[in-house]
Amino acid sequence: MLGVDRSATGRIREAFGIEPMLAQVLGMLLAREFVTRDGLYTVLYEDRPECEWPDEKILDVQICKLRAQLKKRGHKISIVTKFGEGWSIPAVDKMKIRAAITRKPDADGLPAVTDAPPLAPAGAQGKSLKERRMAFLEGA
Repeated sequence: MLGVDRSATGRIREAFGIEPMLAQVLGMLLAREFVTRDGLYTVLYEDRPECEWPDEKILDVQICKLRAQLKKRGHKISIVTKFGEGWSIPAVDKMKIRAAITRKPDADGLPAVTDAPPLAPAGAQGKSLKERRMAFLEGA
């Protein structure tokens, strides 16, 4: 499979708040060491009739939009361009992306924040986030 499966694209969209096509681009960059221009073009536009394929320059536009959206949302992820050939993401940034898309929501549907201080005194471990919030508010 050349592209990215829909579940991965969905997790990327949810984690980074980007549109579907940009999520597909980011997913492809995440899954591969290097993404060629031809490979990205094929994944993004292969399902269209050939007469509707955009100019290949659109790939540069998509990468530019992806960089802008990531920066706008405060994500420091670099996309490296190899002029005329394609793009890649450094391994360190791939780890950041994987961490963001594998973070599971807690019982309230909010993203889990593992490095946050506890909301209630010690001993409240094992309680749901809602119970810890209530305990915190009662003690305030």
